[in-house]
Amino acid sequence: MTKNSQTLLMICLTTLLGACGGNGDADSYARELEAQAQKHGIDADVTVNEAGDVDSVTVNTQGGGQVGQNLALPEGFPDDVPIAPNWSIMSVSPVPQGGYMVQAMTPEDIDTVLATARQGFTAAGWSEASASQASPQMSRVGFEKGTRISSVNLIDGGAQLAVQIVTLEKPGSPR
Repeated sequence: MTKNSQTLLMICLTTLLGACGGNGDADSYARELEAQAQKHGIDADVTVNEAGDVDSVTVNTQGGGQVGQNLALPEGFPDDVPIAPNWSIMSVSPVPQGGYMVQAMTPEDIDTVLATARQGFTAAGWSEASASQASPQMSRVGFEKGTRISSVNLIDGGAQLAVQIVTLEKPGSPR
């Protein structure tokens, strides 16, 4: 089963089971949802609030990544790579060269996110290395710091802006 199929199945499963409500306390209900996901080969972590509503679902992927909503940054994520606190992190994956790829959604517009990213990276000691705008709906800005590079990629989907940040060691850099 592909990662997208697993994610879609988990979202459908969560929606269907969430509509039915829990059969007891929140923790039992979360474990019930996780067990249902496991029956379909999906490793998921579910949190349910006291009202019985699903707060978050995290699907753990084979490569050590996670897909879900409002995910936390992984342990070891560089603290000098700025991630706005109001972004809803949807995916976190390790990438070659000792890096990470973070995908998030925000209701902010491209210009606001670009300005925030530039300010945050600069304040953390990064230098802007490149920028491009493929269309009014797509922008990218790249940064460098020592042996590391980061890229902020933005795609405007209308109601939400997709943000992707990739950070890794420059190819050929000693790790």
